[in-house]
Amino acid sequence: QDDSPLHQPETHLLGVGRSGFSSARVKRVLLADDDDRARSALRLLLQETLREVAGSLRVSEAADAWELWGQLRGSSFDLVILDWELPGTQSLTCLRLIRESQPTCHVITISSRPEARSEALSAGAHSFVGRNDPAQALTKAVLEAMGT
Repeated sequence: QDDSPLHQPETHLLGVGRSGFSSARVKRVLLADDDDRARSALRLLLQETLREVAGSLRVSEAADAWELWGQLRGSSFDLVILDWELPGTQSLTCLRLIRESQPTCHVITISSRPEARSEALSAGAHSFVGRNDPAQALTKAVLEAMGT
């Protein structure tokens, strides 16, 4: 495969710049999930959650570990929402790569396996949200990660 960074569509959200975000700098979020519908739902959640608190937000996407690595090489991110079962490599490897390459980036892991929680958190994820958890759990994790 080509190792150039993915050229995924990016969403720019303009908010009113109140709360914890500085409107002077674009906040960058990477959604890493192999399920197109899940990425769309995550994008919508981010739009709804951060519309009022973000000065400017840019959302990028990756559908597998290969695309995730390309995105991490091409840009810096404030937040990565990582599917713990992302195809292409082991979850711990993905998380370690994010933490080593972008140490100030917050990572929220998502999984359909509740037993993955302790593994993800002990490996350096800031938050863990189960796929069957209410949407408010992810909203809370995103707001905490973004300092709002």
